[in-house]
Amino acid sequence: MFVISEEKLWVGVIEQAFQDAQRPEKIKTKIGDLVDSKELHSITTARVWLDSASDDFHAVCRLAGLEPSWVERKWREVKESIDHTRRKWNKRFND
Repeated sequence: MFVISEEKLWVGVIEQAFQDAQRPEKIKTKIGDLVDSKELHSITTARVWLDSASDDFHAVCRLAGLEPSWVERKWREVKESIDHTRRKWNKRFND
């Protein structure tokens, strides 16, 4: 049972990185961009880690019972969605 609980912990680490990385780094409004520096730090840290393919990233994936290449592929899909949403949102305020 301990192994399953430990895997859940590491899956949670990856899930949290995905959640942090998906938050917008700034919100564009008609009067300007709003940025929260504390939020920006956690967002940037998560994105860098997910993009890193570092030994740490690979170790966490393996501890979670996930193949690092699968997590990397899922992250690329999420990034594409983030970029699409950002373009759509920015277009709204640039028209």
